[in-house]
Amino acid sequence: MVVAFTSLEDFIRNRTVELFKIISRTVLPFSQLPKELKEAATIGAARSAVYQAGLANRAGKDPIALVQSAARSVGSTLSGALEICEYSLAYSGPNVTSADLSSALGAFQISDPWNEMSSIASRCGLGSLPLKQAYETMQLNRNRAAHDVNANIQPGDFYSFVQEAKSIAIGFDLLTSRAARLLTEGDKSVLNGKKKLSSSIAIRYIQPRGTKYVEHIENRTRAVKVAKDREEAWRLAVGNARRKRDAVVELNSRGVPIEWYTSEAP
Repeated sequence: MVVAFTSLEDFIRNRTVELFKIISRTVLPFSQLPKELKEAATIGAARSAVYQAGLANRAGKDPIALVQSAARSVGSTLSGALEICEYSLAYSGPNVTSADLSSALGAFQISDPWNEMSSIASRCGLGSLPLKQAYETMQLNRNRAAHDVNANIQPGDFYSFVQEAKSIAIGFDLLTSRAARLLTEGDKSVLNGKKKLSSSIAIRYIQPRGTKYVEHIENRTRAVKVAKDREEAWRLAVGNARRKRDAVVELNSRGVPIEWYTSEAP
């Protein structure tokens, strides 16, 4: 359970850093970015850098180099080429809490983040889960497993964890990727206030059917493409998705998502 939850945290952190690199190429001056994102890239980055420097020091690494690198990124918000610091979000403590996740999605101008992630997850065949409560329960179970050798984690807990973690990961990725593209382009719809984005994200599905794979679009019964194998199905779906800025989700034969792709911030 500890390793599984850490994998989810790592995904959230690493994906956020990737998206920061994209947003750093924005057509806008830093002063025109949303308030929460600006605060994260300055105050949040500085605060988290101090925490991360402490971890580096205890691990025998150079904390000064870490702080200098973070300071250089924070300084770029004032002049020069923008480079949003990797520690701006979700690095201020040992774990990524539900509050950290809410803050991260809020910094990307996403309104009602937990319900928005639930909406994406439901459309991907993962059910309508109350994801905030699920995430907090996952973190509680993780802490129990880490600190109590007698913690009674049942096999069913692991199955539930996988489904819930997948729901959060897919929802987080598709929403923040869409927001990152809009912010990079200077889209006023997200610059002027937080926005619900889930309904604007079109999803293409890949699924095995007999010996072949089919690609279909949400709410359409007829297949868009029929491919001879999985590799061809992915190649065709990604090509279609890039042209229309859609997402691609692969479902297994039971309709459960096993892989996904976002064309907006690949």
